[in-house]
Amino acid sequence: MLRKCTLGLTACVVGVLMASSANGQDLSIVRSYLTESPPEIDGIVTPGEWDAAGPAIVVRPEDDIGTAFPADPYGGPEDLSFQFRTMWAEPWTAYFLFEVTDDIAMEAVPGNAWEQDQVEFFMDGDDLEGSAELETFQWWDNAEIFGKFGASRFEGVYEGNGGNMSQFIEDLYSDGFGSYAVAVASETGENGNYIVEYAVSLEPMFDNGTFDGTVTADAEQIVPDSTVVKWTACVSDDDNFGDGTTGRSHTHCYYRAQPDSDWRDSEAFANLTFVGPYVPGGSNGDFDGNGSLDVTDLDALTAATQTGDVAFDLTGDGMVNGADRTEWIVNLKNTWFGDSNLDGEFNSSDFVAVFTAGKFEQDVAATWDEGDWNGDGKFDSSDFVTAFTDGGFELGPRTGVAAVPEPNSVVLLASGILAAFGVIRRR
Repeated sequence: MLRKCTLGLTACVVGVLMASSANGQDLSIVRSYLTESPPEIDGIVTPGEWDAAGPAIVVRPEDDIGTAFPADPYGGPEDLSFQFRTMWAEPWTAYFLFEVTDDIAMEAVPGNAWEQDQVEFFMDGDDLEGSAELETFQWWDNAEIFGKFGASRFEGVYEGNGGNMSQFIEDLYSDGFGSYAVAVASETGENGNYIVEYAVSLEPMFDNGTFDGTVTADAEQIVPDSTVVKWTACVSDDDNFGDGTTGRSHTHCYYRAQPDSDWRDSEAFANLTFVGPYVPGGSNGDFDGNGSLDVTDLDALTAATQTGDVAFDLTGDGMVNGADRTEWIVNLKNTWFGDSNLDGEFNSSDFVAVFTAGKFEQDVAATWDEGDWNGDGKFDSSDFVTAFTDGGFELGPRTGVAAVPEPNSVVLLASGILAAFGVIRRR
């Protein structure tokens, strides 16, 4: 969902992505995957260099977000949009790749560093839960770790907490003060499109005691599925620079938990969660790694269609939805919708199993083996429509293409099954 809002005193209008996207992705969680091959932060994306980060997260507003300059209305995703990926390597380094679509390249470095085409990177480095107290996120007044970093399309032009930034990766690991972040930007040569690569060390948070009392502090390094920090990112657009107008034209932000939240409200940031390696295709559907494709895997996949966890993406399209459930049921498990016991056949024994569970039309949560065949979390008549449309009832194992019944036949067949079950219950 999009909201129109302003950021502080800047003359920009912001497209804010809220708690979920059109495909059900939970935008409040960003997963950074472990890699054994860290990327080179040089502004160049070589083939395979970022594969360990998984599919890119696309940030593309779906309508006009407005503008502070009537003569320069927002023109949709080709005007300004972006996608990003993130991964990490031991002991402390997180990596980010931002790929920005921008129809007009900023002509020169503006007088104000914040009024430019740039990727703004926000991370609350001294409060793991974030804070709505805006003054606590002001690195210029407090001992805030990280705060706001901005990397322009022009190499070496930074804003925000820019004194702690560098163009050289070795500065991230230098003894003593060092740098907190390394960023390199480069234009792709297509319109105003550009990329920004970031490397960020979380070691200053450890040194500052931010992780005290956590598993991360005890381990003295990032711990998969345990280390979490508050994070978000925005991309700014400076179409107007060059005609004497100051101020940004548009800004898209990845995530804000509340509409109109101030950019310093780190409580509203996403949870950047550090996890294990990205596994393309979810190990062919065996998500729990027990060596078999079972109902636990299918229910985990169904839950992922709501959270958008790309580790469950079986089709390789960067989304997790009904197509991935179909891939698991039909192509990986080689069975039918309606096969509640996953024995490879859809027959009357499956009806006995699901009706015995007692959740039909009860408006309570149900799993696959309790009748939720269409993945909406409930067991009702719509599940019978899904199962009979697949066409495998009493056909035995799935060995070929089934004859899909006509819609009216589906309704009649489902009604007959329900009526039969009603007779069984009365008897």
